Amino acid sequence: MEETEFDPLLAEKKELDIINNNGMFFTVTKRFTGWFSKSKTRSFTITSFPLGVMDRLSGEYINLDLDEELININPLHEVKNLTKAHAYRCAKIVAIAWLNNSPFYPFLVNFLAGYFFMRITPKQLLQLTTIINTMANYGDFTNSIRYLRTARTTKPQLIETNSED
Repeated sequence: MEETEFDPLLAEKKELDIINNNGMFFTVTKRFTGWFSKSKTRSFTITSFPLGVMDRLSGEYINLDLDEELININPLHEVKNLTKAHAYRCAKIVAIAWLNNSPFYPFLVNFLAGYFFMRITPKQLLQLTTIINTMANYGDFTNSIRYLRTARTTKPQLIETNSED
């Protein structure tokens, strides 16, 4: 049997393809399980996003602000301020990612954001943001823009030149 050399770049590409094709699931605990429910958790699956969902996510990302200097000066106080300012927005990002391209997006996004806001832990949030950024595949999107920019067949020619006489 022939032994092949391990290529980490190829392995990462295969892993990214598996994640984008199959999606990733996460679970949150239910607040009230009821007497008839045997499950104490609820599962959600995040699948790969079309460009419109990437645009919605980017609109939320732009509103996230973080000042490293303030965190270094007074870490505990600044972390509490960040939690107050951005916890709901982070839950909304997870809701947007889960809803994906649903026709019910306008009706459910705020409801789901509130649901996730009360159930997602900071550890889960870190894992979910890693998954969301991986599935958004911003690298391929950026490379597409680079390709389209360099693949132009003609470059605009300036008719007039600015020369000061």
